Amino acid sequence: MSDFKYTGYVPGRELVVEIDKILRAAGIPSVLWHHVLMDIYGVPMIGLVIDFVIPDHQIDAAVQALKDANFSDGDDKDIAGSCHWNCRKKKEDIQTTAPWPCHWFHLHSAPWTPDLPFSEDEFNSMSRGHFHSDICLHRKSETLWALPDPSLEDPAPDDPNYMLATDPRLPDGEFPVLSRGRYTVPGCRVQIPTPTRFTESLILNIVRELEMVDHGFFWEHKLKYMGQYVYKKSIDEDFLSPATLDPSLGKIWKAYLKSPAPVMEFHRKHFIPLREALIRKGTLPDTAVPWVMTADEEMVLVYARAAEDRAIRERYAAEKAAAGTDATGTDAAGTDAR
Repeated sequence: MSDFKYTGYVPGRELVVEIDKILRAAGIPSVLWHHVLMDIYGVPMIGLVIDFVIPDHQIDAAVQALKDANFSDGDDKDIAGSCHWNCRKKKEDIQTTAPWPCHWFHLHSAPWTPDLPFSEDEFNSMSRGHFHSDICLHRKSETLWALPDPSLEDPAPDDPNYMLATDPRLPDGEFPVLSRGRYTVPGCRVQIPTPTRFTESLILNIVRELEMVDHGFFWEHKLKYMGQYVYKKSIDEDFLSPATLDPSLGKIWKAYLKSPAPVMEFHRKHFIPLREALIRKGTLPDTAVPWVMTADEEMVLVYARAAEDRAIRERYAAEKAAAGTDATGTDAAGTDAR
């Protein structure tokens, strides 16, 4: 049972552990994800959001558990700064394949302390002009759809899918980038995807969203980070490498790590065939962002706008020519237009 009640600022990792305890006490397994996850892997991340992935059928229960712990999803005036989500457009107006959280809660920012180089009034004024942090909940079907649901039990050391955020195979925070590595918070039982499964999930989400307007760029950006900061750097090669992935996905990641090819050429050679194979097997879910335009829909819109612009220019030219002819039928040059 968790007795934690949210009343104000709690340092990020300590808060993550408390959230996990709240959800566990309610019988809800969870998986840490996105920026806070990649920070553990060794990727330099500065994020305003704590993301948790929840089994789809337990989302409503997770929302209620956090509400019961006094987390706010409303318009709390005592939380300084703007909301990263409410200050954005409606999700239907967002044209990116970044997954939209199914629920979020607002967090207090770190308070002023006397050692800061500005007064408390100045600090409060600056805080009101910035975003505050949020907790975001995501459905597993929209993020880690190929993985099994997590369990309330701690993952075994050889679990291929999930691991604890305290696992000694993870970097210890001394890796020379702006990353804090594995968790050291007492009592931490926070679960994360293994680096192998997370890398696979990125590839699978790229191909899932490949036909959308940004061609799955959100996911590909994270895949690039896994190659740039994690593979052979913060995590040992026997724990994460193309060889540890599913063979069909490992082959693609190996090519991705080496390829100097332009993005669209790589997509044509590797991601499109994988997408087609998954569709034939019936294992590729529909897009998680159905409000986003497909690339084909964008092209139709581009051509329609071009045709509209052309029609406007032609109409303007015709009106300008007509204006050059006076009421007597003589044009601006004095020539009889009749």
